Amino acid sequence: MKKQVKKPSRFAVAWSALRWIVDSVGVIAILVVIAIATVLLVPTLRERAFGPSVPGQASQEQVSPLVGTQANLAPYPSADGHGTLDLAAYRGHPVFVNFFASWCPPCNMEAPTLAAMARFYGPQGLVVIGIDEGEDASRGLAFAKAYKLPYPIFVDSRGSAGQTFGGSALPTQLFIDRTGRVAAIRLGMLEPPVGKAIIASLLAGGE
Repeated sequence: MKKQVKKPSRFAVAWSALRWIVDSVGVIAILVVIAIATVLLVPTLRERAFGPSVPGQASQEQVSPLVGTQANLAPYPSADGHGTLDLAAYRGHPVFVNFFASWCPPCNMEAPTLAAMARFYGPQGLVVIGIDEGEDASRGLAFAKAYKLPYPIFVDSRGSAGQTFGGSALPTQLFIDRTGRVAAIRLGMLEPPVGKAIIASLLAGGE
């Protein structure tokens, strides 16, 4: 009498096939999943910690009681390790401060425009400063290098500098007049016509 061979169940076949797939491409699959999770989740976690980014639309004027008051920023360290931020050193010059982060899409979108504005208005007396929010110096330097930013980058590792001026999202734009007072605050990407109008007004203003 022949011994009957029991056929494997469909579940067993499916499980064997799944194990073979995992054994064959498991490492690659895991790496792909990690990469996708990083792209999707890291910006979200950072937004919860440091505030969201403003979608790529025209910036909005921030109505703030700080306009007209003396601008104050902590002595944040320079991303290149040389010195700290000192607004008093720029007294007599209008100052444009851009609060950004390398993970923020609109910050990346506006960077080429800000670089061009700095090159154009710098010789006319405008001082442009970038403050990287909630990141380490290496990311700020990489961002500046990627967009060839011709202005200094300072690092606010706590990500709270922009919030001091009502910036609940990134990017946030701060304009300071020649006397060191807050002239304007805008949230979101800085569209060129608006930026040019504000800067022209600051450059025309006396001390």
